Amino acid sequence: MTDPLAIFAAVALAHALGVISPGPDLAVVIRQTLAYGRRIGVITALGIGSGILFHSGWGLFGLGWVADQWPWFVGALRYAGATVLLWIGINALSARPGPDMTPQIRPAPSRRSAYLIGLATNLFNAKAFLFFVALSSS
Repeated sequence: MTDPLAIFAAVALAHALGVISPGPDLAVVIRQTLAYGRRIGVITALGIGSGILFHSGWGLFGLGWVADQWPWFVGALRYAGATVLLWIGINALSARPGPDMTPQIRPAPSRRSAYLIGLATNLFNAKAFLFFVALSSS
């Protein structure tokens, strides 16, 4: 039998390593906070937290059931994720700056908008999805 404390320590270490590595969630919170202030930044972070709740629930409860019901789906999900990452990489490498790259001042988003920006950022964050699925699934 495996020691529960050792399992907890391993999961805590994996979480710590995942949290310290920057990603799109951090970039969006920093952008929102610098552009619109702390309140909008915190609301955006709450949206990201809701996305994390979704990912952890999916990893703990949903993926095992889906894999049992439709084993082909996990393979399809793996190839879809690889395709999206490849597409993002190709677009990043071939991007060209536009003719006018001056920053434009926009009005602050509503609280609902800020929350939805954080939620969407995390729900479509491949790093967060893969992290929780790898950590939570058997």
